[in-house]
Amino acid sequence: MASPPQTADSPPTTTENEDKGWNVAVLSQILQIGVSFNVSESIRSEGQNVPCQISFDSMPDYGLTSELLLEEFQFIAAKSCNSSSPNFLGFPNAAMNIYALGRLS
Repeated sequence: MASPPQTADSPPTTTENEDKGWNVAVLSQILQIGVSFNVSESIRSEGQNVPCQISFDSMPDYGLTSELLLEEFQFIAAKSCNSSSPNFLGFPNAAMNIYALGRLS
């Protein structure tokens, strides 16, 4: 199988220890994006007008750089609804909660 084409954005060839450090740094940033989103008091930082679905015809030949991957996670978080926010009025498990459905017994 051929290697993905090297571009200016491609990470340079590294040793296993350098790869581990790079992976830890990127995954730490992704985790920070998720934690920051979850503890935020805002429900949504950006609106989304129309729900959309993206589909692909074939698998890509190569992936994103770590910087573009982080931007993609931030973009997804910005369009997502933070049901953990204290300002969120809703019940993510409404079907499981009799009070959320308005039936008081």
